[in-house]
Amino acid sequence: MITSTTNEAGAAAAGDFLSDFEKHCSENVRSTEFVLRRSLKQRYPDYYVTQIDGLECDLKGFAAHKFATCELQNKDDSYAAEMSFVINPFRHERKTSPGNFRGQTWFAKYKYSWRDTEFLYYEVTPIGPRFTPQEYFFLLSPRSQELTPNNLAPAAEALLQAVSIWSNELHQEVYVFDSARWLKSRELWKSTESCTWDDVVLEPAMKDGLIEDVEGFFDSEELYKEFQVPWKRGVILHGLPGNGKTISVKALMSRLRKRGDSIPSLYVKSFEDLCSGPQYAIQQVFCRARKMAPCLLIFEDLDSLVTEKTRSYFLNEVDGLESNDGILMIGSTNHLDKLDPAIRDRPSRFDRKYYYRLPGHAERAAYARYWKAKLDKNPRVDFPENACDFIATITDGFSFAYLKELFLVTLLVIARGGKGDEPVAEAVTPESVVVVPSVATETDADETEKAGAEGEDNSESQVQATNKGKKPLKKAEELKRKLEAARIRREAVAQVELPENLQDNVLVKVIRQQICTLLKEMDNNEISGIEENYGDVDTSEDDNNPRIRQATRFGPFLL
Repeated sequence: MITSTTNEAGAAAAGDFLSDFEKHCSENVRSTEFVLRRSLKQRYPDYYVTQIDGLECDLKGFAAHKFATCELQNKDDSYAAEMSFVINPFRHERKTSPGNFRGQTWFAKYKYSWRDTEFLYYEVTPIGPRFTPQEYFFLLSPRSQELTPNNLAPAAEALLQAVSIWSNELHQEVYVFDSARWLKSRELWKSTESCTWDDVVLEPAMKDGLIEDVEGFFDSEELYKEFQVPWKRGVILHGLPGNGKTISVKALMSRLRKRGDSIPSLYVKSFEDLCSGPQYAIQQVFCRARKMAPCLLIFEDLDSLVTEKTRSYFLNEVDGLESNDGILMIGSTNHLDKLDPAIRDRPSRFDRKYYYRLPGHAERAAYARYWKAKLDKNPRVDFPENACDFIATITDGFSFAYLKELFLVTLLVIARGGKGDEPVAEAVTPESVVVVPSVATETDADETEKAGAEGEDNSESQVQATNKGKKPLKKAEELKRKLEAARIRREAVAQVELPENLQDNVLVKVIRQQICTLLKEMDNNEISGIEENYGDVDTSEDDNNPRIRQATRFGPFLL
């Protein structure tokens, strides 16, 4: 039992320690740790002083989950922190939850209780010239027992062991690596918790193969050992954006977490680090993964993460001297061709590749049934079973992302009273495209002949002169081909005959109407991409040719 006299002495000691702390912050010293430890030992002769790693041993988090109590001691007004009120980032939630106060602690003293033992716990962050302030954590335990071989009081040793084990586990969180450090994200956990493979529409054989590949790995440790091969594996998910790569990763994370031998997920957002460099960041990523193994290590947009500068270091961590047993890496990319062949083509790094293509008719119909199941109990929407196959028929070329947008905008239109009878603006047609024929001009031909007449030494000039103007024409041809394909697609949608029982169905009518709008958006995206690519054409020597200037300004076509 701590008496009032002891409390007064503790308050005085805290005040003296605060004075030492403030004095230290104003002086030029060499070792902050030594100065603070010495001061605490002098002020608290009846306590053992132990400095701890606050990231690996989260005493406050342990207490926040009700495994201990941690009470701020501020009667002597020693608590110092930078306080701010953080607005709820979601505006629509602010009426009921406007935000929370958040503090950056500079100096704090706590009474920490665990298993009938009361400790003192200090958090201090000296304010100095460092770019990132260094935090220091001290646990003070009563001198009631002899020290253990680890030079700790028995109660402190038991507490630190329990807290360290707890701190290195995930508690409704996912590890996220960003800004050169690992953080625990409750938000990412929430976004994946309710995700299941029922939410993922893929070709059945591919879905089953991916699930078996990943879960089979974590079930096969003994087989790997039996055949004396490293228990590690890598998988790449690649293909066009919007076709299920991200939701597949979320479903894997959720399913692995709910196994009997819960498998944690580690998500890598970036290797960028202004202070230590990306090599240090890569080292920290694999160091944590090895500690957490068996685990799922996720690299989203792998082609952007691993650059030419970091490739060799990344590969060394993947299959160097360090053991990566129990680590299954998943990398996703929209641009498989941009990955270095050493990553893309060599097994034992990323062994399997799964291609996410545009969904076929069966997958589009399955996705429509997925939405039908969600809407079956909604009185506003009549969604007949045979509408699923019809929707799949008229959405050829749609990604899952565009299919999702189609259903969302359809439901919004219906909710606002739309019936699907409103007119739809016409999209650009190939007939409206006029190619400018003079992009390759007579001047170009003359220059080509001149270059050829100057002999073999000018072969490079001849090639450049010959190719001048070809790129604009090629872009115009590409545009016409794209628009012709779009016209055929729109005509195919218009010619699909509605089943008799769907002709008055509002959902189907609105979907058909919105498909036309989304097809127009797709066409515009195609045109925009071609116009942007046209910027690579060099017309700097043709500034005096008005027809070339016109083509350069408006692109190789006029609409």
